[in-house]
Amino acid sequence: MTQEDDLIHLRRAIALARATMERGDGPPFGAVVVKDGVAIAEAANTTLASGDLIEHAELMAIRHACRELGTVRLDGVTVYASGEPCPMCLGLMYQTGVSRYVFASSVEDARIIGSRSADTYADLKREPSQRSIRSAHVPLPEAVELLEAWRNRT
Repeated sequence: MTQEDDLIHLRRAIALARATMERGDGPPFGAVVVKDGVAIAEAANTTLASGDLIEHAELMAIRHACRELGTVRLDGVTVYASGEPCPMCLGLMYQTGVSRYVFASSVEDARIIGSRSADTYADLKREPSQRSIRSAHVPLPEAVELLEAWRNRT
């Protein structure tokens, strides 16, 4: 991908973000998924319209791309996002094998609309016992057995 390609896809993500904001569907975030230079999926944040906080632009675009390609692996794919992906969206990129992501505004920039992504990234750097959300690890053999059963399925 060239820098000009990056600009084209980023500007499309920004246009999606502007449209969702103007409709009142969600905050101004849009995303485009590109494989081999071709946009295969796009989406905008629709959390306000749906009442579903998972409907972030990147998550929805990745969902559409997986369905379009018939796979949960997105190796070789680039995600273009109007804003730096939140930890949830970035986590999905890691899980699906996205090769690259490009964004226009940072999580620091997004603080002006109340985004907590920058704080979440900082919190995730801490050990689990030191994070703002309390956690507890309760190891159970049956949980590991399930993982082994999944690995060994035919």
